[in-house]
Amino acid sequence: MRTSTGAPPYTPRQRSTGSAALNLAPSAIVLAGPRALAVRGPRKLLRVVPAPAAHVVPRRRARALLLAALLAVAFVMPWLSLGQHEGPGSFFERGATLLGKTKAGVVAVASAALAACVGLKVRTGEKDWLGKCTPEARKNVNNLELEADGGAATLEEGLNVIVPDEGVELRDGPVEASALISTPSKGIAGRLFGEIRTGADGASIHFTKLKLFNGTEAKRQPPAGRELEICAIASVRGYGADPGIPLVTDRPRPPDLHSGFVWVTHRALEIHFAH
Repeated sequence: MRTSTGAPPYTPRQRSTGSAALNLAPSAIVLAGPRALAVRGPRKLLRVVPAPAAHVVPRRRARALLLAALLAVAFVMPWLSLGQHEGPGSFFERGATLLGKTKAGVVAVASAALAACVGLKVRTGEKDWLGKCTPEARKNVNNLELEADGGAATLEEGLNVIVPDEGVELRDGPVEASALISTPSKGIAGRLFGEIRTGADGASIHFTKLKLFNGTEAKRQPPAGRELEICAIASVRGYGADPGIPLVTDRPRPPDLHSGFVWVTHRALEIHFAH
């Protein structure tokens, strides 16, 4: 019978490495109890924000700035022509005269600038405008027996009408036209008065007055007869279904055309009255 005071057989001996000891005895094993699993929900996604781009002036704002600049130039320039060595009375007299011219210039520049900025078309809605004609104007046309589409007119040169070698230059503002209008029995000669509107598609003219010749006028003098309220629109002769005057598009724009004007095809027009 073997007796020994050492460790029993098959009993793991303790070993150490350095100063830390590893106890492999069964009593050293600890079983942990079941634990609940923690499940995390989906995390909130981060919103991707693009880096700020370089500042760009919006198109509408740029157009507004252009219009404001043109208006400022149109208003200031006439005043710069006032003499600096004139007396107070002369200064204010000339100032009053220039103010009237400045107002007309501002209106013309504003209309042209607005049309250029927004691409305004003015040759649309012409027949709608005729439809709004007053009863008095319709009555005058009917009393004279003017044919609805029987008028021929030629624009007179003036502040808003310039006649170069080709085409005609127009800008917004008052206009006059010499007219010969057909009736069932005769032709009636007179002078038409109206307003030019210009835009991206050419020009439109609304005539609102007709002044008649009475036979007492000297040669090449304006009419001295009755002035009547009428409503009429204009088109290029032979193109009554397409009111207004189109832009010249079949050749390059000459470099010597005047600023603020549009270059259209004709000054010889066909007149259409509201009955």
